[in-house]
Amino acid sequence: MSAVDFKKSYLRIKEEHGGTYDAEARIGTYGCQFCIGIYFQIGRSKAFCAHIRPRPDGNGVQDITSEAEGARLKRKTIEKLTSHAKENGWSAEDVDKASVVMSEHHPFAKRPGWYVIDGIKEFLGLSPDFQVDTQSQGFVVGKDQSPIKVPFDPRDKEFEDVRIEALKDFVEADAGGDRSWLCQDW
Repeated sequence: MSAVDFKKSYLRIKEEHGGTYDAEARIGTYGCQFCIGIYFQIGRSKAFCAHIRPRPDGNGVQDITSEAEGARLKRKTIEKLTSHAKENGWSAEDVDKASVVMSEHHPFAKRPGWYVIDGIKEFLGLSPDFQVDTQSQGFVVGKDQSPIKVPFDPRDKEFEDVRIEALKDFVEADAGGDRSWLCQDW
């Protein structure tokens, strides 16, 4: 077996995991159907990446039943990001806004993920009109590299063929990170 080409390897953030990482790392996530994949650079040395799973009821995907419930989810997202940033020595002001990558599927229904995205936008000081990718189920990104998007194909329920084609030149190395990016834990 040949050695891993680290120029083409990347850290895959699993569902419900995330954190602050070295900005030099290629990093990404995929399988964001009801989840949110997020990445942004923090200064020159750090990056944040997470695969956030919003489950307001703790039992799976559901629609938000009231604006109050959605507002609570948005508020909890801001609190979680603020706390994580403080623990890791950065703030929203340190974030390179041009490097923000978010993917969330379901462009037509107001799912819990959209309230999480609203919270992320507010935390980062982004315009409410900031465009979120609704055509991808994930991405791989590295410092000074445009994101490689993993397209969403509704005909492929397992997503593997689509993912493999998009990432065929990359080798996965699972990244741990904090397993606390689950809504019900907030």
